[in-house]
Amino acid sequence: MIYFFDSLDTFTEEMCMQQLNRLPQERQLKVHRYKHWIDKKMSVISYLLLAYGVKHEHSITEPLRFGYRGNQKPYLVDFPNIHFNISHCEECVVAAISDQEIGIDVQNIVPYDPNVAAMVCSPQELLHLQESMEQEALFIRYWTLKESYLKMTGSGISDHMSQLDFSASTDPSFYQYNCNFQQQLHPGYWMSICSLEMPLQIHRLTLSDIC
Repeated sequence: MIYFFDSLDTFTEEMCMQQLNRLPQERQLKVHRYKHWIDKKMSVISYLLLAYGVKHEHSITEPLRFGYRGNQKPYLVDFPNIHFNISHCEECVVAAISDQEIGIDVQNIVPYDPNVAAMVCSPQELLHLQESMEQEALFIRYWTLKESYLKMTGSGISDHMSQLDFSASTDPSFYQYNCNFQQQLHPGYWMSICSLEMPLQIHRLTLSDIC
């Protein structure tokens, strides 16, 4: 399932510090290392979403301990069969949970930069961008689809992003590269999911759900 929280302005600094105590010690230390409040807030909310999800799906209430594989992809030390992925932007924090590998990415809709597009988009995607009246949204759609796939495979950001081509896929849900993709456009941001199962339920959580 997918869990997201996009009422970030309601999660105050006071709430952030209160909820910080729910995190395991190593996660608290990570939060304290961030210099900016927005980064602290994102880290705390990410953990709360994941904790909510594993409790909802697996009845797990104990603190979650994280390990990292060779590709730096995180996993749950005590529950290695639970796969998850987390992403956040200025508008939203999201956590994806599955019993198989999964990747998710969420990004703000930002001004279109043709130089960046030239580095990450395929020739056909660039053609569609040149013809589009909504370049900002279309570019972020391509970017998040590529990111979700690379996060699912464990590759992370890659110099080969331009070799992935999503120009022919316009439906909200589709199958490509032996994976299932889902995507949602929200006011101000775009969310893309790459998984080996389909469909995944998507839940918007409220402040009372995570606090």
